[in-house]
Amino acid sequence: HYDGGTVVRDLPITPLQPGLPAPQIVNNSTAFVNATQAVITLPAISATWALEGWLYHASSTTADIKFTFAAPGGGASIAWGLTGLATTAATSTGDMTNDATGTAGTAIAFGGLGVADFINTIVLGSVTTVGAAATIQLQFAQNTLVATNTTLFTGSWIRVTAVVRGAHRRRAGG
Repeated sequence: HYDGGTVVRDLPITPLQPGLPAPQIVNNSTAFVNATQAVITLPAISATWALEGWLYHASSTTADIKFTFAAPGGGASIAWGLTGLATTAATSTGDMTNDATGTAGTAIAFGGLGVADFINTIVLGSVTTVGAAATIQLQFAQNTLVATNTTLFTGSWIRVTAVVRGAHRRRAGG
């Protein structure tokens, strides 16, 4: 990785990317649960990481769905946002919303159209690590307590890609 004057070493070459191996369901619960396999442990380096993902889900129009990331630990910070169906949506087209936060543990809610109506939500953000290992853990729950299924489906994924290393820089050619 070359950043305009230095060669940055020791960054992962490929993105760290887990995917959900099976659908995960919450029912009648607004308590966050960890999304199975949507967890990434970052190495103990100082770096900035691009965060992105695709969440494939379904929920009733009353329950909707909310997402958050657990605090990454290790002194790391996360700024993230989502683009998806608004909680006030009546159809799957034309009623999208975008919301962002610089705080882990902050809930961002999105709409559902029915337990069999699939919706996708896009995740974008950044994570900054400061020389200690950190863990990025996606969590989800119903936004409103309802005795119906809210499902995060197989194929949903998050990934981080190293963008800039904060230390151990070396001049190009040297």
